[in-house]
Amino acid sequence: MAILLFNPLWIGELGFQLSFLATLGLVVTAPAIVQRLDWVPPAIATLIAVPLAASIWTLPLLLYTFGLVSPYSILVNILTSPLVSLITLGGFISALVAIFWSAGGSLLASLLYYPTHLLIEIVQFFASLPGNTVAVGSISLLQFLGLYGLIGSVWLFAQENRPVYPVWLKKQSWSVATATAIALIIIPIWQTQQQLLRVTVLATGQTPVMVIQDRGLVGLINSGDEDTAQYTILPFLQKQGINRLDWAIALSPKPENRRGWLPILAKLPIKSFYTLKGESPEEPLLTAAVQQRRGSYQNLPFDRPLTLGSNQIQPLNPNIPGLLLTVGSSEQNWLVLENLTAPAGNLPLPTARVLWWTGEPVNPSVLEQIQPQFAIASTYKLDPQLESVLAQNKIQTYQTYRDGAIQWTPKQEFTTQLELDDREADLT
Repeated sequence: MAILLFNPLWIGELGFQLSFLATLGLVVTAPAIVQRLDWVPPAIATLIAVPLAASIWTLPLLLYTFGLVSPYSILVNILTSPLVSLITLGGFISALVAIFWSAGGSLLASLLYYPTHLLIEIVQFFASLPGNTVAVGSISLLQFLGLYGLIGSVWLFAQENRPVYPVWLKKQSWSVATATAIALIIIPIWQTQQQLLRVTVLATGQTPVMVIQDRGLVGLINSGDEDTAQYTILPFLQKQGINRLDWAIALSPKPENRRGWLPILAKLPIKSFYTLKGESPEEPLLTAAVQQRRGSYQNLPFDRPLTLGSNQIQPLNPNIPGLLLTVGSSEQNWLVLENLTAPAGNLPLPTARVLWWTGEPVNPSVLEQIQPQFAIASTYKLDPQLESVLAQNKIQTYQTYRDGAIQWTPKQEFTTQLELDDREADLT
């Protein structure tokens, strides 16, 4: 804590917070764990206690920030601790030798290649295993404080001279705290997911991406490119505690807007994958990736509506990347279109309460057909003239670049990411 005197702003940095909590865990919890492991040799007990204690004290912060758990982290830390110690000590010694004899320092440093290479191989092996990360979902501030309250209580109960009644509570404090912590995290998240009906249009530039959470079922429309998948879609799904997709639709025919499916499939299985009929360079790779995850890969049916959970999806036309999406009830119709510049020639467009498209200019006659109450444009900038037309028609308009992600729920209707951020700031 004394280092905060030099720079108090470090207290807000995640790296400092994790370092402080890990060190606190080593001081107050590692000795208690070593005592409980008195049936194993002291060196092994310490090897187990150090990463376990650090993990216990940092886990709530990691859940609050990222919503992820790594099941193999403690085992990996136990296996790699001797290598890390050897590499650290060897690097220190080689640096000292290099001060007086550079060739000798280089020779000693070169010997560290083998333990360093072994360390990397171990980490890469566990990183490649299925389930190397599990999305639990970001916990709330109250859950965050509750978990640290449990950890602090266990530490107080563990004090030798502190009376605790009933006596069994002191002996079983870790078991009781673990069960309570699991219930505190899992039950609220599970209950929320089973009741949640929410549509989220992500802020992904001009690539339209939608996530539908439907009472435990999750669907994704479009993936964007690799960066969109890696830095927008996957982090969002992880923070929501989503470890699989029940269905997905590759609506966009543009190859650059389909490349994100591969990194998504590398992390999450997709049970049912639908695509527009046609061939693209990614098609064989996508088919193989979906089937490798034991999912089905199929073309969108145009002769009948597709029922996915409580939602119905009706593709417009084999040649037009568009859908009529009914979310939850017939009152909430979304018309999803890749663009409105050339709306399928003479193809009549259905009416819809919500219009979602990529922000290209819209012919007023198209708006007359659709008669939307809300319009969502996945674009960097909407044409000023089009904005004026939408305003004249009293159509409430959202832009992902300006407003961030747009969420819809039956109770709150539409909420922008800026409003969500303000609400979270008020809680903290």
